[in-house]
Amino acid sequence: MFRQTILGLAAAVSLAAAGAASANLVYDANLATAWNPPGNNGQVNGHFVVENQLGGTAIELGLRAQQRRIGPITADAAGQSYAYTVSAGSDPGTNDTRAWWNFDWSATYGDAIGKLDSLVLRVYDVGGTQLNSVDLLAFATATSIDISTTSTIQESWNPMFSVVGVPTFSVNSTNFAYWFTLTASDHGDVARSLMCVHTAGNNCETPPPLPEPASLAIVGLGLAALAVTRRRKLD
Repeated sequence: MFRQTILGLAAAVSLAAAGAASANLVYDANLATAWNPPGNNGQVNGHFVVENQLGGTAIELGLRAQQRRIGPITADAAGQSYAYTVSAGSDPGTNDTRAWWNFDWSATYGDAIGKLDSLVLRVYDVGGTQLNSVDLLAFATATSIDISTTSTIQESWNPMFSVVGVPTFSVNSTNFAYWFTLTASDHGDVARSLMCVHTAGNNCETPPPLPEPASLAIVGLGLAALAVTRRRKLD
């Protein structure tokens, strides 16, 4: 079961992660933190894009794509970018209202996660226009995670879930390109992991600009939209 989220796909899809915005990004990597999101049912570590530094404090921000009911999509590393491939025909077909792949995110801080100034998931189109954002500290609080004591929060979401709400995306999309970013800030320092999701013929060559720390507290999604379906089993 899921608790509820968003993403979609109906053709061969390529997902790439580019690291021009951060010198600390590591590609196709395991999380140093165990991958164990709520409701985890056999999901394995690996194939994350990882940022691991925020000023002088250790942080780990991870993003990856995962094929539903199958597992992490194997990355093809190439310099500072790499591509995933998902075939629509390999979808189990048991739920046609969601994308055939999910994206996973993980954030671990060297202190209580609530001591960060901000932790935000953003979605952009290929032109760099922000389509949506989720205040993950507010999300954690709304879902009864004690951010004053825990140092790690993790979720596995689908782009069709209302918490993400990519407005131009549908389950039958065959022509799109989106950037996903996971950004943390603390006392003026900013760290970000990012990946691009795109179909054949599209690209995400230019990542969105790194936001200024002061803008990170401004999030375009209210708590009323946090009708998130948390994964209860591997889907």
